[in-house]
Amino acid sequence: MIKLQDPRGVKLSGTNEQALAQVSDAMEKINKRRPFEDNVSQHLRDALLPDRIVATLNMEGIVATRRQTIAVMDAMRVQETVGKSEVEIVNTLKADEFVQKAVDDGVTFDQRLIREVNSVLLHTLRKDAGQFRLGEVELPGAPFSPPPPGDIPDLIRTLVELYPLGESVHPVLHAAWLHAQFTQIHPFSDGNGRTGRLLQDWTLIRRGYFPIGIPPSQRDDYYRALELADSRDWDEFVELLAVLQLSMLAKIEAVVGAAERRQTFISRLASAAATKDRNTRHKSYLVWRKRMELLSNTFEEACHELDQASNVVGASFRGFGVVEFREWDEICKHGSIDKSWLFSLLFFAEGRPFYKTIAYLRRHSPQPSVDYFAPPRDAVALYFTGTDIPDGERPNFYSFTDPHIRLREVLFLGDNTIVYRQPAPDEQWKLEEKNNNNQIVEDLFIDVFVRKAGLDIGE
Repeated sequence: MIKLQDPRGVKLSGTNEQALAQVSDAMEKINKRRPFEDNVSQHLRDALLPDRIVATLNMEGIVATRRQTIAVMDAMRVQETVGKSEVEIVNTLKADEFVQKAVDDGVTFDQRLIREVNSVLLHTLRKDAGQFRLGEVELPGAPFSPPPPGDIPDLIRTLVELYPLGESVHPVLHAAWLHAQFTQIHPFSDGNGRTGRLLQDWTLIRRGYFPIGIPPSQRDDYYRALELADSRDWDEFVELLAVLQLSMLAKIEAVVGAAERRQTFISRLASAAATKDRNTRHKSYLVWRKRMELLSNTFEEACHELDQASNVVGASFRGFGVVEFREWDEICKHGSIDKSWLFSLLFFAEGRPFYKTIAYLRRHSPQPSVDYFAPPRDAVALYFTGTDIPDGERPNFYSFTDPHIRLREVLFLGDNTIVYRQPAPDEQWKLEEKNNNNQIVEDLFIDVFVRKAGLDIGE
């Protein structure tokens, strides 16, 4: 029976110790950038996974191309009419996902993990997928013969027992040890190389490193390094994996660096756009504010002039001021804010208050059957509501539901003033364009005194 080596007893040359130190330094730089954004992680997978899948399949003489792999990744399903290569690609992709999930789920190294990796790899391809071989196996050109099937259970049990001892050595050495010792046992009828490389990747991922593909161009170096490892000369195999890990880290750094530079560029653009948008919106707000102040002033002046002209009827104005930009912006975003009143009007007849109107600000609510325009993003309108004033009672805002006064909304749209009126209760609102604030005030005052106070002002 072959004798497995304690991973802590692996001896390396000084050159390879330095190579592993370089891997650790490169890994530390990458770790400072973790965790990656989701889009970066997805880009890394899309960019690096196809080559790794193709490499492990080509290493076994299985024909697979990058284009095939990408197409299968997009679909991740196999039709009955596809060839064996596509099935191999799907199985290897699923095995790769299984390994990643096993790490995420905290699965420990045991016989079950080994079997399941092989089972996923050979699904539908071999009936004995995931089962230890029951017969002898020959490896043409190999300098050794795999152990007889009767030795496999004990060897796998020993491999599982020795694995935790590798936690104290460098992750690349740990992964190399597992890969080489597993392939020396050669426990399955098929798929041992692919299973060994996936177990190697499981160790690397589990210890914070990245999975690596071994290019078919390095096939001879790979098999020679495994042969030397079987005789406990680990330098070439550890060096091979260390160099490949450094190459993978360089690719990852390039992808992450490009994403960071792109993110910086996008952030600068977004910031500049936001500043420009805010400045543009602030200008829009200033124009809107001026027009709203003019409308409010027109109502206030009408109240003063009515009081001076009559001792029988009158109106008092109470202004609350136009909202500031921040509040206006909140209305634009959310539709309304608390206490957005612009002014209130209290109407008198024969010395007694009989009606009160509140004008308040709210984002324009589209009237689909009336509006002939798409509502602007920053359409803050002035809405009107009113209520009768019963003797001895003080109305609150929630009682302002009277539909008899026809003025409902004033909206500034470009250079135009859009007025919405409701001809009668429960009727559809009507839209009119007016460019004269005095006409808006006149219509409201006449409505109140004619409809609520019963005045007859003639034509």
